[in-house]
Amino acid sequence: MENKHAGWIAGIVGLVAVALAIGVAIANSGSGDLTDTTWTLRAIADPAGGALTAPIPDVPVTAEFDGSEVTGNAGCNSYFGGYQTDGDAISIGPLGVTQAFCEGIQDQEDRYLTLLQSATTYAVDGSKLTLSEGGTTLLEFDG
Repeated sequence: MENKHAGWIAGIVGLVAVALAIGVAIANSGSGDLTDTTWTLRAIADPAGGALTAPIPDVPVTAEFDGSEVTGNAGCNSYFGGYQTDGDAISIGPLGVTQAFCEGIQDQEDRYLTLLQSATTYAVDGSKLTLSEGGTTLLEFDG
């Protein structure tokens, strides 16, 4: 006996599959996913005018976002704290930081930690993370 509703059911299943695919595409668009990546700093806003400059060579600065916690290395010291996102909005901090002093790195580290906590928006574009405030890029990372 042939099922009178087989075509109708197949149509519904097809529509559900399309709706799920569209939902996944929308969820993965826009700001993107911060998690499951170790982000390495590639550019930092210059304190004199906000232009981006390269960080000190051979001094890795990292950020990892997991759940609601951000951790990383600021060049000399490790840091940790909370973060929240809502769409492309981000709020980071307050941060806890270990207390070693590293001559020649300390100014950049202090600036990095201040800028990280100043970020109000983020965008992930492929393997690039950008943190900004008021339309001005503060930090760029490679992932």
